[in-house]
Amino acid sequence: MHRRENFNNVETMCNALKNLGNKYKEDIRIILPVHPNPNFHAKIKKNLGNLSNILLIDPIPYDTFPHILNASDMVISDSGGLQEEATALGKPLLLMRNKSDRPEGVYHNSILIVGTNSSKIELTAEKIINNIKISGFNRLKNDIFGDGKASQRIADVIEKYLYHKLPIQNQTCSSKSRQSLIAKEVYGKLIP
Repeated sequence: MHRRENFNNVETMCNALKNLGNKYKEDIRIILPVHPNPNFHAKIKKNLGNLSNILLIDPIPYDTFPHILNASDMVISDSGGLQEEATALGKPLLLMRNKSDRPEGVYHNSILIVGTNSSKIELTAEKIINNIKISGFNRLKNDIFGDGKASQRIADVIEKYLYHKLPIQNQTCSSKSRQSLIAKEVYGKLIP
């Protein structure tokens, strides 16, 4: 929780987490990296600081964060960046905002817009928690942003275009010369 537009809703969002923490005390652990903004920090610590299964921690370094995210069953956040990261890892994200930066995630039901209404946050989270209890896991389709091969496909198209336009003489060692041709073609058009 860190978005300025949610500052007046921090207590409501904390209440949802507190209620979930109390209801599922034996079943869940909530890890909450607390934003360093003192206004948010104070409100979050006041509302959630005394619950045994809610762990308030400093912001997580990025080299550690994907591992924690991957080990999670669900994400509840108002973050823009987490919408992509959670979706890419197949984790359901309850978005505590009224609009998503990633409508494709909403369309594929990996991002569930719950806003800042405590009841809606709790009910949506409870459905996911109960599904996990029944099925034992919760992994969503995680390739909605593609299969990770877009840059290679783009490079192949560029290379085919340039190769046919500017054939390379030495086919056995062409990588460096192709890179040079690509750079000349791309930058030659961008830089007068």
